[in-house]
Amino acid sequence: MDATVSSGSVRAIGLTGRGLLRPDNQDSVLVFEWLSQAERPQPVEFRTPLAAPLVCAVADGMGGHPAGAVASLIALTHIATAYQDWTDVPSLESGLVGLNMSVYEAGCADPDTTGMGTTVAGLVLTPDRALCFNVGDSRAYQIIDGVVEQVSTDDGVLDERGMTTNRLTQAIGDPPHRPIDPHVVELPYQDGHTRFLLCSDGVSGVVEPEVLGKLCRPRRLDRVVSGLSDAAHEAGAPDNLSIVAVDVRLPLSR
Repeated sequence: MDATVSSGSVRAIGLTGRGLLRPDNQDSVLVFEWLSQAERPQPVEFRTPLAAPLVCAVADGMGGHPAGAVASLIALTHIATAYQDWTDVPSLESGLVGLNMSVYEAGCADPDTTGMGTTVAGLVLTPDRALCFNVGDSRAYQIIDGVVEQVSTDDGVLDERGMTTNRLTQAIGDPPHRPIDPHVVELPYQDGHTRFLLCSDGVSGVVEPEVLGKLCRPRRLDRVVSGLSDAAHEAGAPDNLSIVAVDVRLPLSR
């Protein structure tokens, strides 16, 4: 491995919470080895060298209590143990198909969780590029030089304002007779600084796109996370909300 590449670093902040109206939290977040399904959205920060692959993800469970919470937790637990084998687009696509089957089979094993499912959006951060993946309507954004671009694909019906609704076209946990079509894209880093945002539709579904874009631009990553959380709460936080913000820094001469 090139020493200049391995000298990169990653800072990530994650939070999840039940919002203001839901009785429990069916979302989960994964940042490196930290997995959370907290009720209150308290941010947790991590910093590490970018010398080996890292993973971050959000999952928004569905299926009613307790099934949604179980589905999102199973999904991110699976990702946390499997991502190191996801080294390129084909292996990641195959890995997500396997993840889908794991959640589906777990749902079939317990009458209380039959039909459960979850969205997932995440990043595998390697020393030289990011692999972005998603199934469902949880989103991933890339922010370079203040320009915010959605890099995930919504598997759901949008309203007239381009906001997500609760109608999905596919999710993790779908039955085998309806195969999922995972979305995976390779994203090169910019020399210097590349920012990513992962969020559930408890954020992207209530924070207007232009507001979300502005809130992703502050220099300080903690202000990005707090700003998005505050904006979701100001909009009523009707759903669970999850946020993972990531800054990747690489030397200009790598």
